[in-house]
Amino acid sequence: MRGLRDMNMDQEYMAQAYQYAEEHSRCLRRKVGAVLVSCDGEVLRSTNLPVPDPQQCIQEDCLRDLNGIASGQHSDLCRCIHAEIDLLIQCARKGISSDRATVYCTLSPCPNCARALLRSGIARLVFCEEYSNQEYRTIFQGSGVSIDQLDYLSL
Repeated sequence: MRGLRDMNMDQEYMAQAYQYAEEHSRCLRRKVGAVLVSCDGEVLRSTNLPVPDPQQCIQEDCLRDLNGIASGQHSDLCRCIHAEIDLLIQCARKGISSDRATVYCTLSPCPNCARALLRSGIARLVFCEEYSNQEYRTIFQGSGVSIDQLDYLSL
């Protein structure tokens, strides 16, 4: 059973994910934030950003909106790199292990992010809002990764 201190830390890290997304995401459709806490206590923050130019969606409109692509469909047709993938890239670039880490994300992961997180060795995934594509449940099923959903209103 998770203690009160653990729940408070969950709320703190989730609040950081929401704040980071609000301050740094350039996505016109949905601002997603993520925080990775390594088993050594190192903290990384990320959001969904267009690559290679973080201003691209603001300057050129949302590619998904222009093509009428619904949420949860064809996530590969987007200029943005997802927050979860960016966290894993940061881990690799900074030499921080994601093994046994906890990832806090404002939104449950898309299937590609779920696979990457699972393969990276995380121990726990915490999210608030649920993405329309819930395939992450099948991907994590039986993996041993703990998954918790926080109530956004409790933050």
